[in-house]
Amino acid sequence: MKKHYLIILLIFCCVNLKAQNKVIAAKKEIGESAVIFNRKLPIKIDELTTAIIVNYDNEKNELTYFFKVDNYNNSEIYKQGIENFINKSKQSGINFIRNNPNNKSYIIAQLDFVYIYVDSNKKLICKFRITPADYNN
Repeated sequence: MKKHYLIILLIFCCVNLKAQNKVIAAKKEIGESAVIFNRKLPIKIDELTTAIIVNYDNEKNELTYFFKVDNYNNSEIYKQGIENFINKSKQSGINFIRNNPNNKSYIIAQLDFVYIYVDSNKKLICKFRITPADYNN
């Protein structure tokens, strides 16, 4: 009987180790992708919005996107209202994470996504987070 428990424990440990290795590999890929992406920044998203930097924090397990919005009063954020903009952007981000096959590493790592929008004076316009609880449902 002890032999069976030992075998079950050994199998559990091997499966757990394999899962941990997948997470470590996914986090490494995310970090490398952020570095590559930052080389292409800043990049215009639309006529008023520019992606300025992406930051991956391995310890917090979060990927933060920073955007600068020129002429805030003419921006989609202003026109839609901050709350509506956040809700629409959050849903769009959740759909992108769930449906893009290139995002497998994000799901394996159970990454948080943080989106920060500032105006041209670097004043915070809005900030929101997408968590695994959002995209795993």
